[in-house]
Amino acid sequence: MYKKRFTDLSLGFYSNGSLILHPANIEKINNESDEIRELADDCHIYLIVSRPRASYFPGTIVLENGVLTGILRCSVLGAEHHVAFTIEIGEAVEVKDLQYPFVNLRFECFDDPDEWFSIPAHLMSVCAKLSDRVLSDLEVEYVGMSYAGGKRSAKDRLISHSTLQAVMADMSRDQPDREVMVVLERYEPPQVLMLMNGRDKSLNPDEDRNIVVDLNRAQNEISKDLQICLIEAGLIKYFQPKYNDIYKKRFPHPSHEILKEVYSIDFGAVTVELNSEDLNVRLGSATRKAGSHHIANFDLHDPAVRTSFFNTMNVEGGPDAEMLSGPVY
Repeated sequence: MYKKRFTDLSLGFYSNGSLILHPANIEKINNESDEIRELADDCHIYLIVSRPRASYFPGTIVLENGVLTGILRCSVLGAEHHVAFTIEIGEAVEVKDLQYPFVNLRFECFDDPDEWFSIPAHLMSVCAKLSDRVLSDLEVEYVGMSYAGGKRSAKDRLISHSTLQAVMADMSRDQPDREVMVVLERYEPPQVLMLMNGRDKSLNPDEDRNIVVDLNRAQNEISKDLQICLIEAGLIKYFQPKYNDIYKKRFPHPSHEILKEVYSIDFGAVTVELNSEDLNVRLGSATRKAGSHHIANFDLHDPAVRTSFFNTMNVEGGPDAEMLSGPVY
């Protein structure tokens, strides 16, 4: 059992680099730039997310002075919804006639019609400026991880992931107006934070831990596998996704194998942050409102005797970890 110390330690994880893609394009990552491929290989956490299925509204697409404007069409609970978009494309291309099923726009270069590119509606909804957030607020349906000693990335697992197929099949049946996207996240090694419990008079600083020893143990003994497991478990507990049944509402709990190493080094808390600003989307769930930056705090103290790690003033009835969790913006 964790023993509260005069000096408490906390592990903090934060995301640094992310990708968003349609499930149909997972294998195509290998055709992307070296930078994108390297990022994908470093992502060991993934989130299966959903949002209304988007398509282009025929007759609304206009390219003028290099700026493309138009309307994306989607259905929200059976009611048609229109979202205006604006994006800079450039003046060296022309937009071709939109073809059924209106989910892809083709652009051809004036100088060479054989040179062309396309923008699918699902990508436009996250890279363009939108009139509202109905298409850029994504619901977290499932959180997963893949590590295998660093030899297997989230991308590798998703290529043949049964849960991804199950989520897509269920949504096709139960929510045909929604589509699935995948978010891949790269996490940095944890930061170790310290808090001096000077106001707790029951704690004797002369009996405090050896900080240097415990910091070295944190660096050397908390393996990358354990780090990824803690991040996954924290995000599952935080978002409580519909399709997760492991860890949901049960982390942190001393019975979990992944916490044994953390308890052995006397860590009082774990914090997992998730930032999606670079993707131009906000993430949320049935239990968490949508936000661009989420902070999930978990107090690991013995519930019977703890003063919350996050109650820095040690005030009875002060804020606990859960009260300090949530989207920052």
